Amino acid sequence: MPTGVYVRTVELRKIMSEAQKRVGNRPPLVLGRHHSEETKRKIALNNKGLFKKGQIPWNKGKKGFLGHWKGKKMSVESCEKMRKADRTLTSGKNHYNWKGGITLEYRKMRNSIEYKLWRDAVLIRDNYTCIWCGQKGSRLVADHIKPFAFFSELRFALDNGRTLCEKCHKQTETFGGKIRKTKYYPRDILISKSIYGLPEKEAVLRVLDSGWLGIGKESATFEHSMAEYVGVKHAMFVNSGSSALLLGLKALNLSPSAEVITCAAGFPSTLSPILHCGFTPILVDCELDTYNIDPKEVEKAITPKTEAIVFAHAAGNPCDMEALTPILSKYPSVEDACDSIGASYRGKMLGSFGTVSAFSFFASHHITAAGGGGMALTNDERIMTNMFSLRDWGKRYIQPGYYQRNFSAYDTDVDGIPYDISYSYDTVGYNMKLIELGAAFANEQFKRLPLFIEKRNKNHAYFMNYFFKEKKYEKYFIPPRVYPDHIPSQFFFVFILRDGVSFTRKQLGMYLEEHGVHTRPFFAGNISRQPALKNLPFRKIGTLKNSNKLMEDALMIGVHPAISEEDLQYVTDTVDKFLEENG
Repeated sequence: MPTGVYVRTVELRKIMSEAQKRVGNRPPLVLGRHHSEETKRKIALNNKGLFKKGQIPWNKGKKGFLGHWKGKKMSVESCEKMRKADRTLTSGKNHYNWKGGITLEYRKMRNSIEYKLWRDAVLIRDNYTCIWCGQKGSRLVADHIKPFAFFSELRFALDNGRTLCEKCHKQTETFGGKIRKTKYYPRDILISKSIYGLPEKEAVLRVLDSGWLGIGKESATFEHSMAEYVGVKHAMFVNSGSSALLLGLKALNLSPSAEVITCAAGFPSTLSPILHCGFTPILVDCELDTYNIDPKEVEKAITPKTEAIVFAHAAGNPCDMEALTPILSKYPSVEDACDSIGASYRGKMLGSFGTVSAFSFFASHHITAAGGGGMALTNDERIMTNMFSLRDWGKRYIQPGYYQRNFSAYDTDVDGIPYDISYSYDTVGYNMKLIELGAAFANEQFKRLPLFIEKRNKNHAYFMNYFFKEKKYEKYFIPPRVYPDHIPSQFFFVFILRDGVSFTRKQLGMYLEEHGVHTRPFFAGNISRQPALKNLPFRKIGTLKNSNKLMEDALMIGVHPAISEEDLQYVTDTVDKFLEENG
């Protein structure tokens, strides 16, 4: 008789027959003189050592199939247990011996093309360097920060990956199908999160059912709502806040040799329109505790070539408008309020101080137009006309709603030829429109805006009270400052490390990340130190000391409305634990 073939006794056959009636008509575990293909597969897995102690003993065929049951009677309960174990051998978390390791299900995932692309992206992002010990080379692993077995939605998220060498990987995380030191945390506190529900979904469906997806009534409604909310005459819906900034600056019609003053610290889209328009950026320093442009530095930067000022309210905190407003009265300006919708100074909304202003509705912002969108606003009709033409390929502007008609009138003249105004172009423009679906989504989001702002400010106030009310944390961090008569609309909470503390920004950031609290550096930091500007013309005023400090030692965490009170307490507890270990 071949090795591994098991001959059942008469008594055992009867018992197993009864068990089959209870659990269904399944094939027997052993089929006469030959194993089934499924049985062969399981024996092969056993030979590779993939079955662990406590599971069905195969014993490599030495004692026959189910070795120690050979020739013995089995109870119905034993048979049911065997069959239940057989059904769950490769069912991942349902397995009775599951410990969070790698099962056959997840081995398939690791062999998928999606996993390989994710792994390559993580290694490239980390420059093929172990983030813990700094080892470079080819013997590196793209490891999940939160195990994909427990966080399946993060298995291909780039932020959930890190590069480790084999030594660090073996010491700290899942390796070889075994858990050495499992680290995963029940909370996943994102830096930002969009909140939407049935009203937004119904609005999108309403547009789809209408049969018209281009700019239409929903866009006009949103433009009117924003203009009324901010307190300006004109608003134009565009595809992003960055586009709104570019259109606004270009519509000012500055001279080619213009110098434009802006802050060195902040987001790239505040600076990049200056370069795209061919002007010379003049970079001035920020105030360290407000993160905003310093009015004193602006005055130092003014020369006869100065033609405009671009300023941003960073992280939802208003600039010092009392000091800045007299300067703005002398020059055209572009106000970047992308982070600050709903903030105000003495009852006047941010976004109404600049000649042109811009808001963003990107997915991470206060409200969103289905993941994107922006708004350009102004009180100047000529500038509005210029921005419209630039947004719509350079098209000639007549009046709002004119282009929603569905016929050609041939009611204008192009080079002596009767032509339709919809295809008459007065300038070289762009296509920076957003589709009607985004406007419909944003109209519903706009109704939620007051509650969103209230929750953001409340969350930010919780951190302020916890970290700075009794000043016990001021030896570690510089407290943020809001000027009197300025009401913020908080975007992030910013930690700025004091000089001489015993830990680095990276150590704090990595600790928070590994404990489920997402972080970000302060946007681009001192943008003049970014690679993009190394070969481009710009001029700096002073040493930009504060901008450098933000780039080196500032770290942001979320205050978005989806953060619960339990999340807030978890964040403060986590910071406390870090300071106990590193302070």
